[in-house]
Amino acid sequence: FMLMTPARLIGLDWSGVMESYRYYGFGLTVFFAPLLRMIEDPVILYRIMVAVMAVVQALTAPVCFYIMKRFFRDAEESFVCLASVACSYFVTLRAVYIYNESLFILLNWIVVLLLLCLNENVDRKKEKRILTVFLILALIYSMTIHSRAVTSWIAVAVLVVFYLWTYRKWLVSPVIAVVTGAAGYLFSTRMIDFMAVLTLGAESGEAIDNTSVSFSISAVFESLKSLTGWIYIVVGQINTMFVMLGGFALFSALIGSGLIWKALVKRKEAAQEGHSGNSSAYTVIAIFSLAAVAITILGQSFSWLGGVTAAIESGDNNDSMRALTYIR
Repeated sequence: FMLMTPARLIGLDWSGVMESYRYYGFGLTVFFAPLLRMIEDPVILYRIMVAVMAVVQALTAPVCFYIMKRFFRDAEESFVCLASVACSYFVTLRAVYIYNESLFILLNWIVVLLLLCLNENVDRKKEKRILTVFLILALIYSMTIHSRAVTSWIAVAVLVVFYLWTYRKWLVSPVIAVVTGAAGYLFSTRMIDFMAVLTLGAESGEAIDNTSVSFSISAVFESLKSLTGWIYIVVGQINTMFVMLGGFALFSALIGSGLIWKALVKRKEAAQEGHSGNSSAYTVIAIFSLAAVAITILGQSFSWLGGVTAAIESGDNNDSMRALTYIR
């Protein structure tokens, strides 16, 4: 379904495989439209697309390298190289299929870079305004990659509130962030609806799955099996993340939680300390990363809960049980 939009844009008729269509973003695959037009061999075409996925995933390494060299200058050169390459492999999705999450992961690293630049320029109004605009643009584009990118918006909002409360400073330019953020988010959601309808055809008025994220928290408490299913999903996804990242995620989560706790307990000292050393940079990374992971897992635990509960109760709908390891 990911290639439906570019196929539609160049006039290909894929109506025969449109049954049960679900929206999977267009911000990445729209760039494949010229390839779909120029290359007729499906095997060669798909291999080229997968190669692009591999390049996109590999680009995480130079972004990580730049982050560590610029903001954490005390790190050893050998460690920086090893850690940067490792970050491009520490993902739950491999570059063997066309996944929009490959670009979404890279975009999150770019968001981290912009957040660290904002932290570095928090007292420079002009630079902060410009960086805030770039941050919002990155978040807007991420929404065209996958509707689940709303987690990045929420994670940034959590970080901004925490930063203001801890350091008593705005990490972003508040007026620009609110105005451009609201306008950009509204624009991206409208574009998602437009592209989804365009893919199905202008005459289609039916609801399209996956164009937005929705769930019911109250469903967790409807029955004991619902609560059990919710726990299964949360624990299963956390375990999958730890296994796929070779245990490094657990170490990072513990360190990040320690930094956050320290900032909470010693809020006055943190505000007085300001940006001496790398403490605030570490805190920025910890808050955004842990918030994004927690929001993603919690959101999926609620949205997948109905199917998992049904599978537990009746043994049907077994496909929903993949939610126990479906961390993206």
